[in-house]
Amino acid sequence: MATVPMKAEMEQVGRRLSRWQANLVLVLACAAILAVLLIFSLSDIFVQFGKGGRILAWSCLVAMGAAAIWRVNVILKQPRTVLGIAALIERAFPQLDNHLINYIQFASSPNRSAFIEAYVRRGVPEWRQINIEAMKDRKAHMRANIVLAAALLFLVAPAFAAG
Repeated sequence: MATVPMKAEMEQVGRRLSRWQANLVLVLACAAILAVLLIFSLSDIFVQFGKGGRILAWSCLVAMGAAAIWRVNVILKQPRTVLGIAALIERAFPQLDNHLINYIQFASSPNRSAFIEAYVRRGVPEWRQINIEAMKDRKAHMRANIVLAAALLFLVAPAFAAG
């Protein structure tokens, strides 16, 4: 591909999508870590782990934290192609009707016919009406935040009861 039109805008959208995905994974991982910490804490109360059991429990928690950090890092570092980002955008906004991908492909083709030149000159006027924020799965993020808050509440609640 020669020069890719709208490359900077597509890369910016790709970074935003990656951040949203990484945020969702991080929140869910924190909720899982807190839930496992609660389970280990309750198990320790009833079973009374020895030193080895507590070390094993903390090792599991540290491993879960490391895995979460690794996964978030992979999501943030994973390269997204301009055409891949355009495909995601077109899937989310059907009104684009393949115009975005066609524009990117036609504009980056080295030998252009008169039809392709006219298509490229037209641009993608629908692009300016697109609200990328609408691509965020707000329900999933809200549910993840609720799960995190519930895990934190269940972990902290015994402290209020016990004093």
